[in-house]
Amino acid sequence: MSSLDIDNIKRLLQNKKEVCIFVGAGASIMYPTCLPSFQELNNQLLSCLGQCLSTRENFQTSLKRIHTKPEQLLQIIWDSTDGNFNPVECFQYATPNRNHYLLAELINQGINCIVTPNFDPCLERALEKRKICFDLFDKIPSTSKEANELIRAIKGKKVTIWKPHGDCREPQTLCYTRTKVAKLSNSRYLREIFSYIIKNYNMLFLGYSGYDDDFFPILYENLPSSKKQVIWNVYKKPTEDEPCLLLKKASSDNFQLWVGDMTDLLDNLSEKSDIKIPLEPVLDCPEYLEKQFDTVVKSKKMAILSKYLYDFGLVDEACKIWREGLALPKKQIAKGDKLRFKMNLGEISKKEAYQKALEKECYDIAEIALENLLMESIDAKDYRRTQHYLKNYLEKCKGRSQQYFKKSRYYRFLYMYEANLKDGMVLTLKEDFERAYQALWKDGEVIEAVNLMISHYGAIAAYNQGNLEILEDSISKINQLVPYGENSSIANAYYYVANLAVSIAKREVALIYHEKCIHAMELCCANGLYEEERCHELWSFIYHQGSLISDDWDISLRKEQLALSEAEQLQDKKRQIYHKAFIYSRLCSLYMRDNYKLAVEYGMKALEFARRSKAMQSIARTYTYLAIADAKHGKRERAIQKFRKSYEIHKQIGEGLGYFYTALDECEIDISQVL
Repeated sequence: MSSLDIDNIKRLLQNKKEVCIFVGAGASIMYPTCLPSFQELNNQLLSCLGQCLSTRENFQTSLKRIHTKPEQLLQIIWDSTDGNFNPVECFQYATPNRNHYLLAELINQGINCIVTPNFDPCLERALEKRKICFDLFDKIPSTSKEANELIRAIKGKKVTIWKPHGDCREPQTLCYTRTKVAKLSNSRYLREIFSYIIKNYNMLFLGYSGYDDDFFPILYENLPSSKKQVIWNVYKKPTEDEPCLLLKKASSDNFQLWVGDMTDLLDNLSEKSDIKIPLEPVLDCPEYLEKQFDTVVKSKKMAILSKYLYDFGLVDEACKIWREGLALPKKQIAKGDKLRFKMNLGEISKKEAYQKALEKECYDIAEIALENLLMESIDAKDYRRTQHYLKNYLEKCKGRSQQYFKKSRYYRFLYMYEANLKDGMVLTLKEDFERAYQALWKDGEVIEAVNLMISHYGAIAAYNQGNLEILEDSISKINQLVPYGENSSIANAYYYVANLAVSIAKREVALIYHEKCIHAMELCCANGLYEEERCHELWSFIYHQGSLISDDWDISLRKEQLALSEAEQLQDKKRQIYHKAFIYSRLCSLYMRDNYKLAVEYGMKALEFARRSKAMQSIARTYTYLAIADAKHGKRERAIQKFRKSYEIHKQIGEGLGYFYTALDECEIDISQVL
C-alpha cells in the first residue's frame, strides 16, 4: 500500500479515544508466539487423535473430505472427556510477539477499547511489560448490571480489554465448543455491547477472518447504518466470498480494506521501529497437545475420531475404527467404549446396548441408544413403542443421567412423534413446536433448533397450510438464528421460508429469502461442505424455486433449464426422477397458456416421472396445468376430466386445493362440473 493509504488510516484513527481494536487469532501466529489459528488447532488435534490408528494413510485422505468449523471437533472432545480435557490450556504459556508490543504502543498512545476472541494472554503481558494499566473482562456479561459495568468501563479513561470467548488461564470462562459458542451467540448482552461499539467507535480489525457465528453477523447487521469507519487488515487479496468483501459490499463508504502484513501496518501506525522482543522459550503447541492426549485412553481417542467421521457422512471409515477398537487389549479400552463400538457396528441390538449402558452407568451411550430406538419407532409408526421410549427418555432427564438426557431433546422427539401421528396436520402442533424450539434454543442446541424449524415450516409449506402470521413468525425465528447457525442449516432454513412465502403468494418476501439461500449455498460450496452429488441436488431445488418465484416468463424458463441441467447430473436415478417430475410440471405450466403442444409434451413427461417417483403432489398439479392448457385451447371437456383427476388426488393427499380453485375460476369452470 502507498503512504497515502497509511495517511488515510492515520487520519481516520487520529482521535484515539474513538477507536476500538479488534484483535483476531492472526496476531498470535507470528514468532515467538507461534500459536495455531483455530483451523490449524483443529488439524493438530486430528493429527494427535489419528496416531491411535494402526494405519493413518486412509484416515488422512478421509479428512480432506471434511470441511467444518473446529467447534464441532472440540464439542466431541468435550463430550467424550466430560470436559476434563482442555486443548487450549497450553496457550497460557505463549510468549508475546512484535504484534503484541506494537499494539501496546498504540494503546499507550491513547486507544482504550480492545476486543479479542483470542484465549491467549499475550497482549496483556505486553501491556504489563510496558507498565500500562488495564481492566480485563474475560467473559460475556450474564446480567444487565454486568453489561452496564462493561459499557461504563469501555466509556471510561482506563484501557479496557474484553475477551468474550474467555481466557485460557481461567478454564471456566472458555467458550470454544459448538454448544458454548451457540449459547454465547444467543446472549443479548453480546449483541447489545458489540452493537454499541460498532456504532460509537471507528474499528481496526487485525488478524480476524470473519468466519465466526457471533461477532461477524452483528457487524454485518450494524455497520451499513453506522457512521463510524472500519479498517480491515488482510494478509493477501481476499476472494469474492470471504466475509470482509461481503461486508464491504453491504457497507457504503465506511469500510476500508488494507491488504498487507499486519506488522507493517502496526509499525506505520505506531511509528515505532525500535521495539525489542524479549527472548523467551517458544511454545511447541503440537508437542504439548500430544502430551495431553497421552493421558487419554486409546479407545476414547478412537471414539472421538469415529464420531467426527460419522457425523460428516464417512460411515465406512468410522466402521473401520470401531472394528479396530474392538480388537484393543482390555487396558486400552475405556469403560463403555467396547459397548459403544459393538452397538455402532450392529453386533448387539440398540435395546440391549441401552440396558447394558444403564447398568454400567455409561449414560452417554444410553442416550445415543435410546435416541436411535425412538427414531426407529417414529419412522416405523410404531406408536406404542414410541410412547414407551418417550416415557423412558423423560425419566432419564432427572438425577445423574440428566447431563446426557436433555429435556429439550425430549420435546423435540415428542414433536416428531406428534407430527408423524397427525400426518401433515402440523398447524395443530404450534404449542408442541414452540416448546421444543424454545427449549433447544435455551440449551444452545442451535443446529437442532434450525432443523426443527425447517421440519415444521417446511411441512406447512408442503401442505399449503401457511398464512401471513406463520410466515412472519418463521422470518422472526430465522432472523434470530442466522448469526448462530451453520451455513448449511441456515441455507435450508432460508429455502423453506422462501417456500412458505411462495405458498401464500408473497413473491417479494420469497425472493428476498431465495436470494439469501443462494448466498448461503455459495458459501457452503466455497467451503466444500457438500460432495458433488449433494451440490447438484440442492442447486436443482434452488433453481426450481427461483422459477416458481419469478413473474418473468423468460427468467422462469431459464431457471427451470438450469434446474434440469443439475438434475441430469445426479447419479442417484431415484432422486433424478423425483426432481424431473417437478421440473417438467413447472415447464408444462410455463407453456400451458400459449403453446399447447409443448405444454402437453412437458406435462406427459411430468406425469411419467411423477408416477415413477410416487410424487402425488406433482401428479395433481400437472393435471391442473394440463387442464388449463386444454381449457385455453378450446378443449373444455378434456379440461373438466383432468380437473376431476386433479381434485381426487388433492383430496387424497389433503393439500393444494387453493390453487386448484383459482385455476377453475380462470378457466370459467364451476366446481359442480368437476364433482
